[in-house]
Amino acid sequence: MNSIRQDVPSEYFNKSAVATFIITPDHEVIFWNKACEILTGITSPEMLNTKNYWQPFYKEHRPCLVDIVIDGTYSRLPELYIKYGRSKLSPEGINAEAWYESLGGEKRYMIFDAVPVFNSSGEIVAAIETLHDHTELKKMEIEKENMISELNNHISKICH
Repeated sequence: MNSIRQDVPSEYFNKSAVATFIITPDHEVIFWNKACEILTGITSPEMLNTKNYWQPFYKEHRPCLVDIVIDGTYSRLPELYIKYGRSKLSPEGINAEAWYESLGGEKRYMIFDAVPVFNSSGEIVAAIETLHDHTELKKMEIEKENMISELNNHISKICH
């Protein structure tokens, strides 16, 4: 397990604009990048070597996508997420999206992706989860839907 800790190119991932964290098969955080710190308000030193990566998202302990990838419990997706699916880019990857009431102190619409990392023997040695804040885009979608609904109501009143 130590080899994955040493192989993580933290200087590259840490500069990524995409919030990213990595866990071991024991569900321990081995990487929490700067973008993840900014998004969640939790620093890397607070998160590293813990199993607390669920805390920025949920009030009670529950699996995140990386847990499902590590444990192979894909059948749990429907009970945990309303909107989820397989990754279009990675055959072993999964994604989910939802509103989070207080992520980093703000209401945010998040899209999560998780993929396993395999060693040369095909064993899972880690799982990577990325977090994408789509709040502004989701707000615009809702506003557009509301405007279309209002317009349809207005047209319906005029025509009847």
